Amino acid sequence: MKREMREDSRVVRTIERIADLFFLNILVVLFSLPIVTGGAALVAMHCVLLKMARGEEGYVFHDFWFSFRGNFKQATCLWLMILAIILPGLGELLIYRYEQSIFPLPLITVITVVISLTFLFIQFIFPVQSHFANSLIGTLRTALILSVAYFPVTLTMALLNIIPVLLFFWGALLALPLLALFGISFPGFLCAKFYAPIFQKIEEGASHPDLPE
Repeated sequence: MKREMREDSRVVRTIERIADLFFLNILVVLFSLPIVTGGAALVAMHCVLLKMARGEEGYVFHDFWFSFRGNFKQATCLWLMILAIILPGLGELLIYRYEQSIFPLPLITVITVVISLTFLFIQFIFPVQSHFANSLIGTLRTALILSVAYFPVTLTMALLNIIPVLLFFWGALLALPLLALFGISFPGFLCAKFYAPIFQKIEEGASHPDLPE
């Protein structure tokens, strides 16, 4: 009987987790619609996901809104900086795809490397912003240190986040419903499972002495 109760409880928790991730995915999409608010929405998402990864779930909307409002200014600055780097580069790559004579290959190579490094670097930016109180420069510095110090984790998080994008652009029809329902929150949750122990080390003072505690 106790075993059945434990199994039932596990099933209920799984269903609740799926529902929370679905709701969180909707929140991120809705709060990102103005585009400029995308950074704050991602920061708020990671605030919720870190609590989920630690088994500290509260109310999804309450935690999301509290983080979105509290981090809006700094998260938006980070977001605009990232867009300023990535969007022009993506535009040039798109043009190069259809008209290769416009840009020389060395320039395209440099652009590709810059975009790739930026994408790797931002894997820790939004989680760090969501959890640690720091200045803009401090957040960037911490994210850079973590992305280098834990490069295998950084690479894993980047792969988890890029897979839904690739599936979308490759037109995987069977995957589209899942992407629409969980395409942002589920990869983010998996990432939270990786960075949660790292944040725990920082909080315990067992990591780099210059990182926030």
